[in-house]
Amino acid sequence: MPRGLSWLIGVLLVCSAVRPVGADEDAAPTLDETERSGRALPAAQFADEPVVPFDPLVPPPADVEAQRAARAWFMAGKVHESRSEFNNDELLLAADAFRHAVELDPRAMRAYEALIPVLYASRQKEEARSYALRAATYDQHGLRIVRGLAAVFASGDSLQDSIALLRDAIAQPDFPADQLAGLLVHRDLGVFLHRADQPVEAAKSYQTVFEALQSDDEVALSEAERKELLGSKPWETYDEFGKTFLDAKLPDLAVKAFDEAAKLSSGSPAVHSFNLALVFRDTDRNEEALAELDKYFAAQLQTKGRAAYQLLKDLLADLDRSDELMPKLESLHSEDQRNSFLAYFLADEYIARGNVDQAQKLFEKTLGASNDPRGLVGLMPVYRQQRRGRELIKVLGKIFPQIPEDRSPEQLQKLPPEARELVDRYEQELAALSEDSDAIEVLMEAGHELKGEDPPDLNIAEAYMLGKLAIAADRIDDVRIFYPLTISMLNRPTFAIYREYGSYLSEKKEYAEAVDVFQEAAEHPAMEPVSQVSLYLLSYPLEHLGKTDEALAAITEARGSQPEILLLHFQQAWINYHAERWDAAEPLLREIIDEHKGNPENEDIVRNSQFSLSNLYVQRGEVERGEKVLEDVLKEAPENSQANNDLGYLWADKNKNLDQARTMIEKALKEEPENPAYLDSMGWVLFRLGDFEGAREYLNKAVAQPGGDDSTIYDHLGDVLDKLDLKDEANAAWQKAVELERAKARPDDELLKRVEAKLPEASADEQPPAAGDPSSTTSPEGS
Repeated sequence: MPRGLSWLIGVLLVCSAVRPVGADEDAAPTLDETERSGRALPAAQFADEPVVPFDPLVPPPADVEAQRAARAWFMAGKVHESRSEFNNDELLLAADAFRHAVELDPRAMRAYEALIPVLYASRQKEEARSYALRAATYDQHGLRIVRGLAAVFASGDSLQDSIALLRDAIAQPDFPADQLAGLLVHRDLGVFLHRADQPVEAAKSYQTVFEALQSDDEVALSEAERKELLGSKPWETYDEFGKTFLDAKLPDLAVKAFDEAAKLSSGSPAVHSFNLALVFRDTDRNEEALAELDKYFAAQLQTKGRAAYQLLKDLLADLDRSDELMPKLESLHSEDQRNSFLAYFLADEYIARGNVDQAQKLFEKTLGASNDPRGLVGLMPVYRQQRRGRELIKVLGKIFPQIPEDRSPEQLQKLPPEARELVDRYEQELAALSEDSDAIEVLMEAGHELKGEDPPDLNIAEAYMLGKLAIAADRIDDVRIFYPLTISMLNRPTFAIYREYGSYLSEKKEYAEAVDVFQEAAEHPAMEPVSQVSLYLLSYPLEHLGKTDEALAAITEARGSQPEILLLHFQQAWINYHAERWDAAEPLLREIIDEHKGNPENEDIVRNSQFSLSNLYVQRGEVERGEKVLEDVLKEAPENSQANNDLGYLWADKNKNLDQARTMIEKALKEEPENPAYLDSMGWVLFRLGDFEGAREYLNKAVAQPGGDDSTIYDHLGDVLDKLDLKDEANAAWQKAVELERAKARPDDELLKRVEAKLPEASADEQPPAAGDPSSTTSPEGS
């Protein structure tokens, strides 16, 4: 069984009461079933009777026969699944067998439970979704399968996918809205909507459940059903309902839910007071809210964490009494010094008021010997402002293992609110640190000192954080020290470290060093499972160094292990394209476009192939063919910014359709206003239209952008400045264009001749010989 499949099956089964396919699972299949499942009969032994198929006098009903066949396919699928751990083909065979079982017996819930994890594991998510909804149409047990898949989507894919699946289940004609199975779907939908920060929609789902729980009519829920809906801690469920109702501006419902939580909770009634304080603030009864909040504080609870002190701060601000906050917090802290939430909140308020030393004492005292991330994150601005490099390094090293590596919005939604807030504060403090050049200087000096001690006083996490901050602050010399140090300290280096280090070097055009990094990753035994990714990344700097054959060898090796990955196919085409091996690049690009056009999963790669093919034709002198490719893209996607820009630029370069070209480039710039290529296009079309001042404005902005140090842009800028009779500035721009072009592995001789002809003779004669093969030509740096 492939990695990840067993936990997925577990999630589905947790949400499912296991049910047989149609009869005893262990019943032996008939001869016909054995033949259909492709399994051989046992070999005959000496003196055995001949094997004769059983031929009943009364044939079984068609539905019974279908159930028997479904069982046979189900068991065949289980066999293939058991062999699938290292064989993806077996996984596909298992899916096919389970599909047969479902088609023969659409009510066979066991078959759905087996099929859906296999489909998900083999990346057929939409089909898994379809089968889950189909199961729900036949049996309420199918709704448990839907809920299980929704839970899997929420943990591994997207909350929005989970929400859409549950909504589709609710929309089915026979959805049992007032029965337990349906209420569980509404409850789960409320959970996912709440996590997705959609409180109004979440409240609608929760209200359906809450009203059913409150109902006392004939169809009221049984005690067992209520227990299943509310879970093992019903007071927490009601509390969740109440907070969601409050966020959705339904205070009356919120009070009712909080009342139910208070009835069932064995904890302090002060928690109910906190909930009432929330309701009172939401209904502009701030004095009453403060009174209830004081009851919570008097109980010296930590149940509500920072939220209680943030509520106090907000209430006092609403009442225009913010000057009372610090005395109140200090008083509460003096009476409840073991309350870490209170201590950390008070320390943060000290920082906000510039009392950094007081904050330091409180953070350090509360932390003690612990590694509580709340206190460690709080100390980051303290040590940064105090310029205490060594202490800051130690704090960063302690925080790093406790912060989720994947901090995408989708993953952060899965965290509890306080954890999300902590991650946000951590990222804000990291950004503040990387932008504080004096603090970074102190930090790096401390890092070098710790590295130089005997023995070195840097652990892996500390060295890695120094490397990441060096990248953020664009300190390449420090990057060259702390990333290799981190790699050397790891018994099994992670691919992410190689990728970050090598990609930064490539971005800085230190291609030879990037080659060394990615080559080491590709050859490292620990990196073998992702060697194709290392080879893919290696091919970029190799090609930028002009080592096309080596780049092609790397990508060919990568494609050999993963031939189905389209990105590797495109990379092979791009290398030939970048090297101006047009005859090799064209069929590869054409193959991608012809075979994968219309497939949403490959849309980006197909688009890049179309843009590359268009430019290939232009570079080869077949401008009309290049324009035709872009026109085809715009027929499919009229708003595509790159297609609008590229076609607009081609028309401007040919001095035709100038008004339409300007409109198209404006459309591109609206999407990406700081894209240097788009700014250059606008400058060039304005030049063609005779608006030289407007052209200068756009071109000056283009060269000021990251990636704007491009020879073509400086050539255009020189032409504009020349028209404005700014000869010295024009010469400086053309000179810059020549320098940038000559620095390339394959300078464009035609561009060089064109620009040098514009320069005074002495300036052109002073240029060094072009790097690389003097007979070679080049294309733009990629698409």
